[in-house]
Amino acid sequence: MARVDVSCVFFSVHRPRPPHCDRHYCDRRHCDRHYCDRPPVPDTVEVALPVPEFDQDALLADVSGWPLNGVVQEADRVLVYVPASAWTDDRRRSLEAWLEQNGYEPAVDLRIVPPQNWNAVWEASIEPVSVGPFLVVPSWADPPREGEDAILLEIDPKMSFGTGHHATTRLALQHVARAVEPGDRLLDVGTGTGILSIAACRLGAASALALDIDARAVENARENVARNGAEACVEVRHGVLAEVDADGFDGVVVNITIDVLLDLLPELPPRLRPGARLIVSGLFSHDRSRLIDAAVEHGFSLQAENTEGGWWGGRFVR
Repeated sequence: MARVDVSCVFFSVHRPRPPHCDRHYCDRRHCDRHYCDRPPVPDTVEVALPVPEFDQDALLADVSGWPLNGVVQEADRVLVYVPASAWTDDRRRSLEAWLEQNGYEPAVDLRIVPPQNWNAVWEASIEPVSVGPFLVVPSWADPPREGEDAILLEIDPKMSFGTGHHATTRLALQHVARAVEPGDRLLDVGTGTGILSIAACRLGAASALALDIDARAVENARENVARNGAEACVEVRHGVLAEVDADGFDGVVVNITIDVLLDLLPELPPRLRPGARLIVSGLFSHDRSRLIDAAVEHGFSLQAENTEGGWWGGRFVR
């Protein structure tokens, strides 16, 4: 399943837009679809780049300042959509240089895409995702009948990360399904859409404290919590881990980059009870040993691990 991000800002509309839509592109996330009913975007250049999934985030960070209509991430390539008026030889040379510097064939394949409604393209591409006992669906899609026995998670991403369409979220959900026990108190650091906290509550957790430093993610997570009827279980808070003075949590889940995770590790043990579980994701497979060594130093031992597409997830016990 491709991971698709589309822009929803190019033309003015006759109704207010949220502040995060007042830009030329969507930062590889999604503006509120209700503000995206726009005329079709003029001709777009589709740029196909032969980069596997584990290196795609690095590539996309390199082009994050470009005006983009959208991005499609597949297992072995990235499709970047640039307005035809903004495509230049300098941008092509920049991509070729990145590919060569990172060990890839500097092959940049181009195709002109006719005008179309990119928001409709995005919505059509987001399909339900089955992860362990969970079925993740966006609010505008009907769950498939074959998923009637699954635990339904209705998640709209907006600008936040965590829909089940990326390997890191799937890895974390798999560990949540195996680790969360009825009555657990969960700490979710870097909650994004709130999907992991909502999933834990669906499994019987008594409560989940979901943190994020991004105010837009906090708003999105609260909407998803309400959409799933989990307000009594999930508290979404704007802030950092250092501001959490509660302790005795039964588990903590952190789906975040390796450097941030390493900085957070020393702050976790004082907030966890003995025997608590630590679930980590968001790491490349080559960061596995580095993370395990650091976790052991802080009193955690590896209990289980999983991998997908160059990404690694782990479950530890304190």
